[in-house]
Amino acid sequence: MNERSRPADAGTAEVLELGGDGERLPVVRRWVAELLRGRVDEEIVQDVQLIANELVSNAYDHGRWAVRVRVSLPTAGAPRVRVEVDDTSSDLPVLGRSRLTDLRGRGLVLVNALSTRWGARPKFGGKTVWADVATTATP
Repeated sequence: MNERSRPADAGTAEVLELGGDGERLPVVRRWVAELLRGRVDEEIVQDVQLIANELVSNAYDHGRWAVRVRVSLPTAGAPRVRVEVDDTSSDLPVLGRSRLTDLRGRGLVLVNALSTRWGARPKFGGKTVWADVATTATP
Protein backbone atom coordinates (compact mmCIF):
# COMPACT_ATOMS: atom_id res chain seq x y z
CA MET A 1 0.00 0.00 0.00
CA ASN A 2 1.13 3.55 -0.66
CA GLU A 3 -0.47 5.21 2.33
CA ARG A 4 1.41 6.03 5.53
CA SER A 5 0.13 7.55 8.74
CA ARG A 6 2.38 9.74 10.83
CA PRO A 7 2.10 12.54 13.36
CA ALA A 8 2.42 16.03 11.92
CA ASP A 9 4.96 18.54 13.17
CA ALA A 10 2.14 20.63 14.64
CA GLY A 11 1.66 18.18 17.54
CA THR A 12 -2.15 18.04 17.43
CA ALA A 13 -2.46 16.98 13.80
CA GLU A 14 -2.16 13.52 12.27
CA VAL A 15 -1.13 12.97 8.64
CA LEU A 16 -2.05 10.25 6.17
CA GLU A 17 0.06 10.09 3.01
CA LEU A 18 -1.93 8.73 0.05
CA GLY A 19 -1.16 7.03 -3.21
CA GLY A 20 -2.47 7.92 -6.62
CA ASP A 21 -5.80 6.14 -6.93
CA GLY A 22 -9.32 6.40 -5.53
CA GLU A 23 -9.09 2.94 -3.93
CA ARG A 24 -7.78 4.69 -0.84
CA LEU A 25 -11.18 6.08 0.24
CA PRO A 26 -11.97 3.17 2.61
CA VAL A 27 -8.51 3.61 4.14
CA VAL A 28 -9.22 7.32 4.74
CA ARG A 29 -12.59 6.63 6.39
CA ARG A 30 -11.12 3.91 8.62
CA TRP A 31 -8.14 6.10 9.58
CA VAL A 32 -10.42 9.03 10.55
CA ALA A 33 -12.61 6.73 12.66
CA GLU A 34 -9.63 5.21 14.49
CA LEU A 35 -8.18 8.65 15.10
CA LEU A 36 -11.35 10.27 16.48
CA ARG A 37 -13.28 7.51 18.30
CA GLY A 38 -13.20 8.09 22.04
CA ARG A 39 -12.08 11.70 21.54
CA VAL A 40 -15.30 13.16 20.10
CA ASP A 41 -18.95 12.12 19.88
CA GLU A 42 -19.80 9.42 17.33
CA GLU A 43 -21.91 11.85 15.29
CA ILE A 44 -18.84 14.06 14.85
CA VAL A 45 -16.75 11.02 13.85
CA GLN A 46 -19.27 10.21 11.11
CA ASP A 47 -19.44 13.84 9.91
CA VAL A 48 -15.64 14.06 9.71
CA GLN A 49 -15.47 10.72 7.87
CA LEU A 50 -17.94 12.00 5.27
CA ILE A 51 -16.12 15.34 4.89
CA ALA A 52 -12.74 13.63 4.50
CA ASN A 53 -14.24 11.21 1.98
CA GLU A 54 -15.71 14.06 -0.10
CA LEU A 55 -12.54 16.18 -0.02
CA VAL A 56 -10.35 13.24 -1.02
CA SER A 57 -12.85 12.24 -3.75
CA ASN A 58 -12.72 15.78 -5.12
CA ALA A 59 -8.92 15.69 -5.05
CA TYR A 60 -8.93 12.49 -7.12
CA ASP A 61 -11.59 13.86 -9.49
CA HIS A 62 -10.19 17.35 -10.05
CA GLY A 63 -6.50 16.99 -9.30
CA ARG A 64 -4.31 14.18 -10.43
CA TRP A 65 -4.57 12.67 -6.97
CA ALA A 66 -4.77 13.47 -3.30
CA VAL A 67 -1.33 13.70 -1.79
CA ARG A 68 -1.96 14.11 1.91
CA VAL A 69 -4.78 14.21 4.46
CA ARG A 70 -4.35 15.99 7.79
CA VAL A 71 -6.72 15.85 10.74
CA SER A 72 -6.18 18.34 13.55
CA LEU A 73 -7.61 17.12 16.83
CA PRO A 74 -9.65 19.37 19.13
CA THR A 75 -7.86 21.22 21.91
CA ALA A 76 -9.04 23.53 24.69
CA GLY A 77 -8.04 26.51 22.54
CA ALA A 78 -9.52 25.07 19.33
CA PRO A 79 -12.65 22.99 20.04
CA ARG A 80 -12.95 21.70 16.49
CA VAL A 81 -11.68 18.99 14.18
CA ARG A 82 -10.03 20.27 11.01
CA VAL A 83 -9.66 18.11 7.92
CA GLU A 84 -7.18 19.24 5.26
CA VAL A 85 -6.52 17.57 1.92
CA ASP A 86 -3.61 18.52 -0.30
CA ASP A 87 -3.84 17.81 -4.01
CA THR A 88 -1.98 18.61 -7.21
CA SER A 89 -4.54 20.88 -8.88
CA SER A 90 -4.23 24.66 -8.60
CA ASP A 91 -7.96 25.11 -9.39
CA LEU A 92 -9.80 26.28 -6.28
CA PRO A 93 -13.12 24.56 -5.48
CA VAL A 94 -16.44 26.29 -6.08
CA LEU A 95 -19.58 25.55 -4.10
CA GLY A 96 -22.30 24.62 -6.57
CA ARG A 97 -25.96 23.82 -6.30
CA SER A 98 -27.13 20.25 -5.94
CA ARG A 99 -30.30 19.07 -7.65
CA LEU A 100 -32.01 15.72 -7.15
CA THR A 101 -31.48 14.87 -10.81
CA ASP A 102 -27.73 15.62 -10.73
CA LEU A 103 -25.44 12.60 -10.60
CA ARG A 104 -22.48 14.66 -9.37
CA GLY A 105 -21.81 17.92 -7.60
CA ARG A 106 -22.98 17.14 -4.08
CA GLY A 107 -19.57 16.83 -2.39
CA LEU A 108 -18.98 20.45 -1.44
CA VAL A 109 -22.69 20.90 -0.70
CA LEU A 110 -22.31 18.17 1.94
CA VAL A 111 -19.04 19.63 3.23
CA ASN A 112 -20.70 23.05 3.50
CA ALA A 113 -23.68 21.59 5.39
CA LEU A 114 -21.65 19.48 7.84
CA SER A 115 -18.81 21.90 8.60
CA THR A 116 -18.82 25.16 10.51
CA ARG A 117 -16.61 26.61 7.79
CA TRP A 118 -14.46 25.44 4.91
CA GLY A 119 -12.10 26.90 2.38
CA ALA A 120 -9.07 26.42 0.19
CA ARG A 121 -5.64 27.94 -0.11
CA PRO A 122 -3.18 27.72 -2.97
CA LYS A 123 0.19 26.14 -2.30
CA PHE A 124 3.21 25.29 -4.39
CA GLY A 125 2.25 22.42 -6.67
CA GLY A 126 -1.49 22.52 -5.96
CA LYS A 127 -3.81 23.51 -3.14
CA THR A 128 -5.11 22.58 0.30
CA VAL A 129 -8.86 22.28 0.86
CA TRP A 130 -9.95 22.29 4.51
CA ALA A 131 -13.08 22.06 6.63
CA ASP A 132 -13.75 22.60 10.35
CA VAL A 133 -16.27 20.68 12.43
CA ALA A 134 -17.16 22.15 15.84
CA THR A 135 -16.90 19.69 18.68
CA THR A 136 -16.48 19.12 22.36
CA ALA A 137 -14.38 16.26 23.67
CA THR A 138 -16.25 13.19 24.90
CA PRO A 139 -16.30 12.78 28.68
